[in-house]
Amino acid sequence: QVLYGHGWSTGAVVNLRIWGAALLLGGPAVLLSLRHRSRARAWTRTAVIYGLVAMAGIQVCFFLSVVTLSPALALLLEYQGPVLLLAWTWLRTGRRPATPVLVGAALGVGGLVLILGLGSGTPDAAGVAWALAGGVCQAAYFHLGKVPDQPPHVVMVGVGYLAAALAVG
Repeated sequence: QVLYGHGWSTGAVVNLRIWGAALLLGGPAVLLSLRHRSRARAWTRTAVIYGLVAMAGIQVCFFLSVVTLSPALALLLEYQGPVLLLAWTWLRTGRRPATPVLVGAALGVGGLVLILGLGSGTPDAAGVAWALAGGVCQAAYFHLGKVPDQPPHVVMVGVGYLAAALAVG
């Protein structure tokens, strides 16, 4: 709130937050990667993708969606990420999820349909598209958390924030 009171934009505040985390965690991440040089290349690739998609992508999509949507609706759409991941996994593997999982996903999508259908008019298509793109980024966030040869958390987050800071900056 203090920064907003001094004329900072939302984008500038997000950028400051990402750069602050990158500066705090980037050093330890790089040092740990240097100690494990044989795996550092694979770790870095995973962490950079994580930073671009899961850190920068989610935030950029959200802030572009709230240009025309309410933050509540944008978040509701973005939080369909687990449902999108469920659908993608089902299509990719051909294995049907358990019935309780499908019921939960159906309730989530049903609630979204009810929210989108209520109120005054139809939501802006571009805002909905940006919010759903944020949902895809969120699904990638969950998926990337389970990749083989997972980097240590400090590498994943530190290098991820460095990549996100450069992308958002």
